[in-house]
Amino acid sequence: MTTAAQRQKLCDLMDWAFSERHRISYPPGDKRVTTVHHIVSVADFKADVLAGRAEWDCTQMTYALLGAVFGGVKNQDGYTGTQLTDFLPHYTDPRRAYPGALVVLGPRTGDHGCMVRHRDAVHGDPLVFSHGGNGTFAARFVPLSVEAKSHKPPVTLCSIAHL
Repeated sequence: MTTAAQRQKLCDLMDWAFSERHRISYPPGDKRVTTVHHIVSVADFKADVLAGRAEWDCTQMTYALLGAVFGGVKNQDGYTGTQLTDFLPHYTDPRRAYPGALVVLGPRTGDHGCMVRHRDAVHGDPLVFSHGGNGTFAARFVPLSVEAKSHKPPVTLCSIAHL
């Protein structure tokens, strides 16, 4: 069962990645050239970022965060749809999302993935950590409602409760 301490560690790491977003890039043409399966600790995550090896797409960012906190995760080099097909249980009510929950935006296997930073159990509009490109779209915090406007429905959330 995911603990409050693990969720806090994810939040701290998202905050740190945001502060170092100038060192994190998105793969040109959305073609992955790096992997994140070796990230099994916070030290590994930070070392890749500080050394300029953090050229990750949106899903690699979320997997790198999970790998750092949970010591690696199943299908860590998967793509957005992996989270829906064989990785984590999913649901659709964002009011249920706790920090660390994964968000998949788009139909079928999704076209963008991000992670919940702040819960919003009342309005269902949690703040998410999203990495969708460079510059303005580099690692950033944005309300889910704003992020969802850039993608086709649905919005599916993936639970990390049993990592």
